[in-house]
Amino acid sequence: MTGRERFGGVGRGGDFLVRVFDDLFICRPNTSVCNLLRRVADDSYSFLGRSGMSDFGTITDPAREIADLGETLFAIPPSDQPTFNVLAGAIGLPVETSEFLLTLAGASRRIEGLSEYVRTTTHGDVGTRSRTQALEALGRLGQPFRPAFFARPWREVHSNFIQGIDIAAMEMFSAHMRHVQPLRRLSDEERTRLLSAIDDAIADTVAQSDLREWMKAPLLDGLRQLRLIVQHIAFFGHGRAIDDLFNLSSTVEAVQAAAQADAMASGATDAGRLFVKVLQVLVFAGALFTVADQSMTALDRYKGWMVPLIARPDTVASETLLLPPPDGGGTPGAQ
Repeated sequence: MTGRERFGGVGRGGDFLVRVFDDLFICRPNTSVCNLLRRVADDSYSFLGRSGMSDFGTITDPAREIADLGETLFAIPPSDQPTFNVLAGAIGLPVETSEFLLTLAGASRRIEGLSEYVRTTTHGDVGTRSRTQALEALGRLGQPFRPAFFARPWREVHSNFIQGIDIAAMEMFSAHMRHVQPLRRLSDEERTRLLSAIDDAIADTVAQSDLREWMKAPLLDGLRQLRLIVQHIAFFGHGRAIDDLFNLSSTVEAVQAAAQADAMASGATDAGRLFVKVLQVLVFAGALFTVADQSMTALDRYKGWMVPLIARPDTVASETLLLPPPDGGGTPGAQ
């Protein structure tokens, strides 16, 4: 099950925050950890308010994201360099790294995911002609990320597969996807701050002497994977970031339970302090990706949930939706 499926649509932020504070972290009132998280919440939402996070201009969707990726590739001048090297330059990663291959795979997966949605949706807005145009466009735009074309000259790949008509087809299909799966686009400032929070959480987790190494390993893997996706979100897409954010929250839940059992066995009462930096990432990233409301009242609504959740671990999950769930044809891009 993907994060989008679990959230009931990307806008189900209330349930996500309930999960973070109710399931992952037993927070007792007036403890130092609890007070720190209150400050984290206040600081995050203050920043989000200043950045204009609910502006309609920050909303994107899977088709619009692929159109943007197409524009990025279209702007790269044709040359005789191997496509592999050109893509490495566009991404900003050395060709010999696993991160580069993961990024290529991420771009290919999201194109395949949207293609599957277009093929199978029964939504009334998607007619035969628009379905055919979208599938043909996605088929061509996905070719540069296939190993069969890595060694081909970029000039050839650019001419055959990166075409303005296909980018335009994605832009037109975006009108439907914006209704079915709206996604909130991170600003450069927000992305920089989130990357910094992830780096802090990685460094803090490495330095934790009270966490066993086997507990650190899945946390570090999850944080580093999320960092890669956020750093290269133009290739992975915002939907993939949401999926991995949910996966990280599940990992923290499992590790926190093991650490709490260790703490109780040794006579300690609370292992929550070991996860403060990771929880900061979950709080901030969860708000960035899932709050895409139609007005600034979203900030008040989230902040209204946040502080009571920190103080009351017995909170029942809210069913409030900040965005309508997908209303037909399944979830695009789900893996």
